[in-house]
Amino acid sequence: MRSLTTRLLFVLFLMSPAPFACAEGGDSAADKTAAAAPGTASKEEVEQLRKEVESQRQTIEELKATVQQLVEAKTQTQAAKNKERRESGAPLKRLQFET
Repeated sequence: MRSLTTRLLFVLFLMSPAPFACAEGGDSAADKTAAAAPGTASKEEVEQLRKEVESQRQTIEELKATVQQLVEAKTQTQAAKNKERRESGAPLKRLQFET
């Protein structure tokens, strides 16, 4: 479970600087847009935005899968603890997720 948490944090860490890396480039999208007529976007800009959106969707799906794995791991761990308590006669604890 600890490795899943570590992976999730690592993915979030990798995602956070991504928007800033694009902003640091010398030939930014804002410069290209200023050269174009207001309210219009070039085909290159549209294609770049589509790729970014697809990348973000893929990252979201990966994060959903990671969260699901964490929930399942937590559930299994708690179920195993409850089973041990049941066998030993100790009172059971309710499954609690911290938010």
